[in-house]
Amino acid sequence: MESQLAALGIPTGIVDGMISPGTKRGLCVFRDLTGLRATRKLPTPELMNQVTTTTALPRLPARLNGTKALVSLTCQTAYITDGAGTILRVLSVSTGKDMGLHATRTGFKRVYYKYNAWQKSTLFPEPDGRPGLYRPIYFDRGIAFHGVRKLVRTYPQSHGCVRTWPADQDWLWNQLKLRDKVFVYGNYWKGKSASLGGYGQPSK
Repeated sequence: MESQLAALGIPTGIVDGMISPGTKRGLCVFRDLTGLRATRKLPTPELMNQVTTTTALPRLPARLNGTKALVSLTCQTAYITDGAGTILRVLSVSTGKDMGLHATRTGFKRVYYKYNAWQKSTLFPEPDGRPGLYRPIYFDRGIAFHGVRKLVRTYPQSHGCVRTWPADQDWLWNQLKLRDKVFVYGNYWKGKSASLGGYGQPSK
């Protein structure tokens, strides 16, 4: 099951046959993209069979055409698309660590600014004084996709931004342009959300 998730381009962590937090995140992504309610619950035999017999990620519903990046707060992943329904890559991310001051706000957004270097945060400076935001791509009033020097965990840990691995941010920098549409949805703490934030197939 883990091998097939990885073959589909869904991050699972180390493929070792053990159900890890990374495996649960991968299963959450599979559910989310195939019309099931997104959750990190353990797989049923039926879901395991569905994973192992799926050979390609489905296209996104036509209602999401024009959306270049989707951020699932429930799964802690981002789906980067060609804008016409094909998923180009699934990225592991870490979003806002609470539902208050540090929330990653949900809804449809637009990329409005990109900074092609390491940048210091004025609100949340790094303890060592070094800039902590790598090649940030801003899409919602100070909230950005950006790389970090820290580990990108499987759970929310940011001050509201969408943290990525630096190598993933290098790739993402070339994919997202100014005015590209971003959709943020879900709720990590609730533990479940409708497929693609309600834009997917009917939840089961």
